[in-house]
Amino acid sequence: MVTICGRDEKTLNETKAMVLAANGGDEKKLLVVRGDLCDEAVMKKTVEGTIEKFGRLDVLVNNAGSTGTAQWAVPEIEGDISYFDYTLNLNARR
Repeated sequence: MVTICGRDEKTLNETKAMVLAANGGDEKKLLVVRGDLCDEAVMKKTVEGTIEKFGRLDVLVNNAGSTGTAQWAVPEIEGDISYFDYTLNLNARR
């Protein structure tokens, strides 16, 4: 059983197709949630939806893996670390 979450519908559909190809096409073993994982409401919806559909959550893999551009390469020099905070929140905090 797998839950996937993401912002981009095209990428979600591609990932869904890969999961279904790997699991024999069983949609009952897949939950797709569209949204931004930095949004706490989306995070809650994803976890609660997983538990509702599958009965429990055994393993969580935070795999957003975004670094974006080098906008935050030297935030301490520029004085704006908001992009660094966003990247850390997306990839590690949740």
